[in-house]
Amino acid sequence: MAEREALKLFYKGATIEISRLLESSKSEIIARPVEKYLARLKSLPYTKVIIKYYDIAYISDFIKVPDGRYYSTATIIQQFTGFNGDKVQYSDITKKEIEIVADLVEDTFFKEKRWKIFLGNIKAVETTANTGKGN
Repeated sequence: MAEREALKLFYKGATIEISRLLESSKSEIIARPVEKYLARLKSLPYTKVIIKYYDIAYISDFIKVPDGRYYSTATIIQQFTGFNGDKVQYSDITKKEIEIVADLVEDTFFKEKRWKIFLGNIKAVETTANTGKGN
C-alpha cells in the first residue's frame, strides 16, 4: 500500500537514478523507473535502510513548456545508510536534482481541472562517502 501511495506523488514515466560508490572511489549511476526503484528498495541485502533528505539547496523558478505544464528543479542532499543488525554495511551522501512538474489534471470528484504538483525524474549528481556529517 505504501508503494502505491508513493507512486501517486510521481509523474507517469518518472525515473530515479541511484548511485553507489565503487572501491575505485568512483560512483556508478543507474536509472530505474520509480516502480522498480521502490520494489528493489525492499529487496536490498540490508536488515534496515535509512534514507534522510536535508539541505534543500536550491529550487528554480517554474518554467512553462509547450505542452502546458510547468517545470522546476529542486536540489537536495540524500544520506543513505544500509545496516545489517546494528552494523553499518554501506553509507553515502548524494546530491540529487528532483524535477518538479505542475500539471492541470481532471479532478474526478469535483469534475473540474485543478493544478497538481508531481515529482518527476530524480538525478544523482554527485555521490561521496558518508563521513558522519549531516543530520
